[in-house]
Amino acid sequence: IYINPQGRQTARLGGLFLYKKVLTQSQTAIVSVIIFFMRKIETNHFEQEGFSGDVYVSEKEKRGFDALRISVHGKHPPKEVTESIRVYLVISGTGTFTLNGNTTDVEKDDLYVVEPGNSYEYEGNMELFEFNVIH
Repeated sequence: IYINPQGRQTARLGGLFLYKKVLTQSQTAIVSVIIFFMRKIETNHFEQEGFSGDVYVSEKEKRGFDALRISVHGKHPPKEVTESIRVYLVISGTGTFTLNGNTTDVEKDDLYVVEPGNSYEYEGNMELFEFNVIH
């Protein structure tokens, strides 16, 4: 179990992710539990020049986030982030991320975060997990 600075407690039990707000004694006890599970065969596959992937959770589902696995075998074109925070975890391989013209080398287990108002692109030969929190 981990408690972050905002007082949120998270735990993983048997493959299920749990979330609850840690309350002070003066607050009313309200607990939110989010349980979500999806197999790869249930995803929507996509192919684009330079990358392909599987959408596990789509923005269209209105969950407040989306989640994708991306196979990079070339270059993702420049894109400006406007209404989400994009988080990329490099699962395997190597490549580069460019944020507002500044390029960074990435490799397995690196985490790269793009906040709203920034332009980014990436390239290489790598597997990424992308998680976007929609504002």
